Amino acid sequence: MEEVEILSEGLSRLGIAFDENHLTRLGLFLDEIEFWNSDSRRGKKGLSLVRADRATLITKHILDSLAGLPVIQRFPHATIADIGSGAGFPGIPFAIFLPGSRVTLVERSGRKAAFLRNAAARLGLANVEVMDNSVEQLSDTFDVVMFRALKRIETVVNHLLSITAPEGVIAAYKGKRSEVSAELGALSAYETEVWPLEVPFLKEERNLVLLRISSVS
Repeated sequence: MEEVEILSEGLSRLGIAFDENHLTRLGLFLDEIEFWNSDSRRGKKGLSLVRADRATLITKHILDSLAGLPVIQRFPHATIADIGSGAGFPGIPFAIFLPGSRVTLVERSGRKAAFLRNAAARLGLANVEVMDNSVEQLSDTFDVVMFRALKRIETVVNHLLSITAPEGVIAAYKGKRSEVSAELGALSAYETEVWPLEVPFLKEERNLVLLRISSVS
């Protein structure tokens, strides 16, 4: 299948409405990642943002990110933070499909933050802000705080709760349900939800863990 067909079929399977503008922006985003991965301008070494070919970027990163969109859309929100954004997943795909939400990409690497600012400008995403800070340095609060990093939830939950607005939600992209259950064992003080994600063209098991700040006892 061609790139546009994969994206179109994938978005359709996820139940996400899209148009030509969405597909164009996603294509430009892929272009930017590939360019900065191998960027040799001014003798600089590429960033190695994501070790993946273009087809894998679509399935394992873009569609994986957007698989959580229908879940997050169930909750009212105006501000979203993508912690440790790296190459912009899931923050930039969310910003493309949620133009009414303010999306903050938090990335403490200066070079990766520069990539994110450039990508947001290239895609014309006026709803994106990039902060090259660590979570501990943030003073703002957000309605949705999400991350796709490999860290266990219990190791970052306190910092994430400190930047989650009242009635807000933390959303963590995770893999196998058995591994998720092991992590949640350390979070008995919180009310959590686990949403299985069916990522088109991806055979890996994926889950989205939600944790509500209002449920802390």
